Amino acid sequence: MTHVYYHASADNHDQFANTFQEAKKMVDEWIEEGDHHIKIFKLSADEVTDYINLDEELVYSKDIN
Repeated sequence: MTHVYYHASADNHDQFANTFQEAKKMVDEWIEEGDHHIKIFKLSADEVTDYINLDEELVYSKDIN
């Protein structure tokens, strides 16, 4: 079974969300607050017999100067 979560981070924030839409809504609010260096990562965890295979992929990035 594969579990998918999203990790949103910025200069002043660091939160997890269950969907990309939730994560994007958070970062849109952070952008309005003037936050910078915003990224959203997709975290996938596959349960494989005796271990969990974790993968992280950058799916959104916005660097506001």
